[in-house]
Amino acid sequence: MKKAFLILSIGLVFSVTTKGSPFLSVSPTFTKAQVQGEETTMGAGISIRGGYEFLNSRYFLSGHALELELGTTGFNFTTMDGIGKVDGQAMPIFANYRFTQYFGGTASNTNGMDYWSPDFIIYAGGGLGGVHVSADKSVDTTHSFDASEFNLAAQLFLGLGVGFNDHLSLTGGYRHIFTGDLDADIIVGGNDHDKSYGMSFHVFDINLRWLW
Repeated sequence: MKKAFLILSIGLVFSVTTKGSPFLSVSPTFTKAQVQGEETTMGAGISIRGGYEFLNSRYFLSGHALELELGTTGFNFTTMDGIGKVDGQAMPIFANYRFTQYFGGTASNTNGMDYWSPDFIIYAGGGLGGVHVSADKSVDTTHSFDASEFNLAAQLFLGLGVGFNDHLSLTGGYRHIFTGDLDADIIVGGNDHDKSYGMSFHVFDINLRWLW
């Protein structure tokens, strides 16, 4: 959480004196939840990001972006309490700082505006926000699992990709989401008890971004 806060603060400092452009991106995501003590499998989802990239060089050689991210993803895990496989849904929301370095490509000037069409891109960053997690399963009246809550969260991410022109780029990346425990109400054999699961998320994404 402290690392993500530091990264976001650095991004705010870099952004105050530079010019830039708005952007919008859409990302299919593949998520593996890390649920304490339980076996999990990969789930799929989608993430949408929008924001403003502040450009600190004449030809857009690097950028400092502030962005808002909204997403949703499915996941599942198998409990050790006799419930079996439980399906879950996670909905993250983050305010992110992203540093992007552009390599290669060509520069041009059209109608007094400078453009840069990069060949290769790398990025890294972090964000602060929260994640709403819900998970439930009802086997019968004597076996069930139910959990739903919103926790504060932080994430760190990195990735690389290619630029097609001065507007469109395609990247692939990894991020790790740190969040609070998931508190569940579990009924096993007719006996009701509460249990907390430590959680985090490993997310792999493919990101298509349009920069104005």
